[in-house]
Amino acid sequence: MRGPHAQTIVPSLLPAWAVRGAVETIDVPVETGTQVRIVVTRPPVTPRGTLLAIHGLSGSAESGYMRRTAAQSLA
Repeated sequence: MRGPHAQTIVPSLLPAWAVRGAVETIDVPVETGTQVRIVVTRPPVTPRGTLLAIHGLSGSAESGYMRRTAAQSLA
């Protein structure tokens, strides 16, 4: 598969693992009637640092690429 569409299609076919650790959801109001949802995952081990992953407008914290990124950061 060639071209820029491969960057969109191929990752959707890759497996994504569940993220380990406690999950906390925080809704932050940014304007009247509008909020930003933050999903904080705390690893079960002492973290080496902090990862801030921001998905696109129609993305989700449960999308495969976000879960793979979070899982890889704990590896």
